Amino acid sequence: AAVCYVLGFAGGKDSCGWVVENLGIDGCIDYRAGDFENQLRSAFPNGIDVFSDGVGGSLTETVVEQINPNGRLFAYGGAAAFYADQFGSERESSNIRKFFGISDKVEAILKRKNIKADAFMGHLFYHERLKAEDDLSRLMLARKLKPIYNVVEGFENLPRAIIGLYEQPRHGKLQVRF
Repeated sequence: AAVCYVLGFAGGKDSCGWVVENLGIDGCIDYRAGDFENQLRSAFPNGIDVFSDGVGGSLTETVVEQINPNGRLFAYGGAAAFYADQFGSERESSNIRKFFGISDKVEAILKRKNIKADAFMGHLFYHERLKAEDDLSRLMLARKLKPIYNVVEGFENLPRAIIGLYEQPRHGKLQVRF
């Protein structure tokens, strides 16, 4: 039987603790720590087979170096571009693969190691949304999927809620109720 070890990344010790405790994964590495690459190697001494990436940028480059030959990369987000300190420091959106962190450097690593990479875009599966919503609802009712959300009360608090998306800590789905 195959063994699956799931490791997450979060910014800060408290966020890593929250991820492990609330999401039930095996572990978490603080990507802000100065020894991120060493922690990654220690966590995966035999390399990584599958990387699901919602960050992009330099984090993607670091992790892709550790993906085993013939591995898989699923890219679905570019959070590094959204939260970059300086315009241009992590922003590269000339095409969707680059926006999702698949830079020229990453492309070269993928080719060298024969790693298959796909950019997942939700709109391509829009026609399946109702089935997905039904499946997710059943999982939530069975308590196999735990919804995590923040509710902000009142339309007048909408601007503050949006600003809160870009501040720490930000866990779960933001909902504004009015």
